[in-house]
Amino acid sequence: MTYMLNYLISNARFQAKLSRRLDISLNGLSLHELLIMDHLDKSPEKLRAAQLADLMGLTPSGVTRLLLPMIKIGLVKRQPDPNDARSSLIEISRAGREKLNEGRERLEYFVEDNFPIAQQKKLAALTPTLQELAQRL
Repeated sequence: MTYMLNYLISNARFQAKLSRRLDISLNGLSLHELLIMDHLDKSPEKLRAAQLADLMGLTPSGVTRLLLPMIKIGLVKRQPDPNDARSSLIEISRAGREKLNEGRERLEYFVEDNFPIAQQKKLAALTPTLQELAQRL
């Protein structure tokens, strides 16, 4: 097996375990929901689902499936795009921002409890390489 294949398999296992553990730690909020709200919170303007999909590396339909329950419970708001009748603009709501801040705090505790500083530093050093590889895909 090649080094890259070993890495991909290990990364997939890590992602699966991390997602399961984070879903529990984030008190009902999934990591993807947290990331959607984080992108919306940091964006200076409202975003389309396709823009969120690009930012997250997901398909637009996948993001839409994530957004629908978030809209229903009031974490994000959707409004028609005045420049494109086929599209909607998404923004984080006040309730969503509160849930996001709570999620960020819980995420910080999760990291502190599960990743020793030495591992955090190794992962931080790996981040630019992962970002570069993601750009190539």
